[in-house]
Amino acid sequence: MLSGCAQKPVSLPEASTTQHQIKLTTFNNWQIKARVSIKTKDDAFTASLLWQQQPPNQIVELNGMLGQNYARIEVNPELASLRIEDNPIYQARQVEELMMNHLGYILPVTAMTNWLKGSSAGVIEEQWSLNEAGYIAELRDRGWRITYKRYASFPGIKDLQLPSRLTLTNGQETIKIAVQSWSRL
Repeated sequence: MLSGCAQKPVSLPEASTTQHQIKLTTFNNWQIKARVSIKTKDDAFTASLLWQQQPPNQIVELNGMLGQNYARIEVNPELASLRIEDNPIYQARQVEELMMNHLGYILPVTAMTNWLKGSSAGVIEEQWSLNEAGYIAELRDRGWRITYKRYASFPGIKDLQLPSRLTLTNGQETIKIAVQSWSRL
């Protein structure tokens, strides 16, 4: 008798999910400001994150307390550079190698350009799942599991719902990101 009152979950048409993913592939020049928490087996810290994406270049800044610049990463097709506070600039071909060698952890910068947006680009369908609204809920890529906890619309980007809370884990590191703002560049 009660089963007649139960509602079935509303599923978003597959076309809407596909349309959203197509919009994400053309959303390439952006900036986010966020709080990030990084936990490794040996360390844990929180920082402010500023990420600017203007293909083929990226700038990622991690700032500590009182706005002190902890690390600034610049990536272009030829080279990745890392500046840690007042130390010399370190350079390498692979940004992840550069971070592991000088910071002791990896922020998977190369893949995160899609992960941050909630894009499934380059990931086979069996490695991601959707939430009830038709957005990526979880994605597995390159040994990482990305869990999307919340999406939101942001001023100036009304045509897209973008992740505002996500967690990245790879068994050795956990990175939690709370996005404060997304903007177009």
